[in-house]
Amino acid sequence: AETLEEFEKIKTLARQHLTFADPNDDKGDFGAPKMIGVFSLNKASKSIEFPRGKHGFLEILKNNGLKAARIMDERCEGKDIELNAKFNLRDKIQERAFAAYMKAKWNIGMLDLGCGIGKSFIAIKIMEQISKKTVILVDEIYLAKQWCNYILENTDLPPEKVVMVHSKIKKADKERIKTASVIVASKDSLFGKAKLTN
Repeated sequence: AETLEEFEKIKTLARQHLTFADPNDDKGDFGAPKMIGVFSLNKASKSIEFPRGKHGFLEILKNNGLKAARIMDERCEGKDIELNAKFNLRDKIQERAFAAYMKAKWNIGMLDLGCGIGKSFIAIKIMEQISKKTVILVDEIYLAKQWCNYILENTDLPPEKVVMVHSKIKKADKERIKTASVIVASKDSLFGKAKLTN
């Protein structure tokens, strides 16, 4: 932002568009859960940082008469891994979804396909193509277990290269996380005892 007024406007828009409810803050039917922002504001430099997956926020700024003076992409390159899928994509739908994802802006996207189409298999093929250490974030612990099984059954990764993290784990095995090729985490691991972010 160029002025403090613009910075305040950005802050208001960020609070509207770059927040989500804390899954561990259950207020019941009558209370609102605590909101968590996925952005960082710097008043001194009048700047905002947010994840690349939220790049649509740039369009929101533009639609509100604000422009990005400078965009910095500070992604790390990621750690190279070797992962080979034990299958080929089975039909044109999977092949088109895979191709569309690989062409996506910022190398991100959402696989929005129906049940039974093969989203997990497409994701494994994407992981194979990108060949970088991967974190898979899911809603529930049973989905984390399911993902671990998919990866172990359908790739050549050994069990020690696939790590599951969730809040019921009292202490995440930091060494295993460091050496893992794929980390499968339930979203509560971002807030619970296991703290994937540690």
